[in-house]
Amino acid sequence: IKTGHNASAPVRSSWRWSDCPTKTIRLPLPRPPAHASRPVRRRLVVLCWWLLSYTPTLISLMSRAENTYIYSVSAQGGASTRLTNSPAIETGGSFSPDGKKIVFESDRSGKQQIYVMNADGSDQQRISFGGGTYATPEWSPRGNLVAFTKITGAAFRIGVMSPNGGNEKLLTDSWQDEAPTWSPNGRVIQFFRTERGTGKTSVMQVDVTGAKERRIETPVDGSDPAWGPILP
Repeated sequence: IKTGHNASAPVRSSWRWSDCPTKTIRLPLPRPPAHASRPVRRRLVVLCWWLLSYTPTLISLMSRAENTYIYSVSAQGGASTRLTNSPAIETGGSFSPDGKKIVFESDRSGKQQIYVMNADGSDQQRISFGGGTYATPEWSPRGNLVAFTKITGAAFRIGVMSPNGGNEKLLTDSWQDEAPTWSPNGRVIQFFRTERGTGKTSVMQVDVTGAKERRIETPVDGSDPAWGPILP
């Protein structure tokens, strides 16, 4: 679940249950299509309302038969609007800083790739063409880059590209690095690394040039990091 936000607001590109304030809202899912070929599980999605700084728009993932689609819904609840319609697995919505576009992942081409669309779901365009599989896209707070996980064989690497798909650059070269999340200033990417053989996971950081990489010390194995907003 990701929130859109005002350009002047502190940037938060990732979300955790522990970050959720006490107020929550419950949103009923739309009914499944009448032509569904097998039973569809209907779930109640509980959304966290980040009370400060954000405009009331959320991107939520909802299951329909064998596919998943991306929807938008007001943070105050109410009807949801479906943004994607491909018979595919589509996940990972992340807003551009101005709230006008969304980057997401879809396997509509046969394997996971990165796509960009307008916030209303129009003009969906694939932007990843570098070979391999792409996942977990995250728009940078500055708006000039999209971070992602690139999967080639058994290797998972963190990379960045321009929102139009150009200037792709891999920043890490380990065995399995994944789940990028941006620092509020857009200069550093945090992610987690799994070591080959041991399965040990560590929280890591790398700058957007790929030149400076460091491990964040944690008392036990760490994964799925998230940056907090800029403090007042």
